[in-house]
Amino acid sequence: MNKTVQFVRDLGTWIIPVVVLAVAVFVFNLPLLFSLALAILVFAGLFFILNPRTGAEERQDQSRAEVEAKLDDTRARVAHIRALANGIQKPNVKAHVQKICDMADGILKNGNAQTVPLATAARLNSTFTQMDDIMQFYIQVIFGKVTLDPSKRDELLGKIERDILDSLDTSLHDFAVKLDQGEIVNLEATIRVLESTLKLEGIS
Repeated sequence: MNKTVQFVRDLGTWIIPVVVLAVAVFVFNLPLLFSLALAILVFAGLFFILNPRTGAEERQDQSRAEVEAKLDDTRARVAHIRALANGIQKPNVKAHVQKICDMADGILKNGNAQTVPLATAARLNSTFTQMDDIMQFYIQVIFGKVTLDPSKRDELLGKIERDILDSLDTSLHDFAVKLDQGEIVNLEATIRVLESTLKLEGIS
């Protein structure tokens, strides 16, 4: 909205009630409380008439709230993944997970409800929700909480350490440069392959 138009509207919203109050008290000699109540009613009416909220504005505010909620949940997911990384025994894998968390934190630090589309925030949140689940499974496997055949165990851990982490690393690097939904789609496809493998093995 033009700033000059908004200024005129705001000025009118305040001046007209004051004029109404003055006229009611000094011209018509009405009681002060009654005059004040009348002025307040005039102010409220003018405010809502001159400052209407359109359906588009309300939808935009709702969308921004949804984006912020998605980003907040993603921040929590990344923090949990970082905490899980402390239990990883392989130094290179641990460092890789921490690097991914650092990249994610950088993206989330620069991203907000004003700059990130809802679809992008939702896709990013979905990715790290799945990543959180997979890293929890990874930790359970390396600590023996999930019993697997040794060959299958090594294969699944390898998929996580190579395919998943490498895909996420590459995707986040490109994502940090430009919000590219295509890269996240590729990551989700990689994660779906792993999930299918786990289901075939009867693990999830």
